[in-house]
Amino acid sequence: MTDDERRIAGGSVFVLSEVQDHIREFGIDALNFAADKATEDLLLKLNWKPSDVCGFILSLGSHRYHGSQWCYGSGTPKVPFATDAYIMGYNRFTKSERQAAEPPWIYFKFGFCSDDQTVEIFSIRPADEL
Repeated sequence: MTDDERRIAGGSVFVLSEVQDHIREFGIDALNFAADKATEDLLLKLNWKPSDVCGFILSLGSHRYHGSQWCYGSGTPKVPFATDAYIMGYNRFTKSERQAAEPPWIYFKFGFCSDDQTVEIFSIRPADEL
């Protein structure tokens, strides 16, 4: 698929406030890293723990929405997931949005598993690597 074919028009696929409510209820148990690269970037590039990802999601605002697209995870079979992407500066120590250049802005792309209970993380990395 080309990048144009992967784009999903019409705005976000998921209602952000509902995703945040889900994270508030289930915490890190609701997270799964659908792409091996997302796990690697989380640990090596960001030095984050899964709880930092929960804080990031809870701090997101809809004004940070960056588009939607079809995405494939690392597992098999290769099934496309609808995903939403956001970009936001975030301070993991204060668990709040931070617009300053440091720490770096984060690109975050997620979808939901077919059971609609698991937040599948496809990408989480410094936004300057896009």
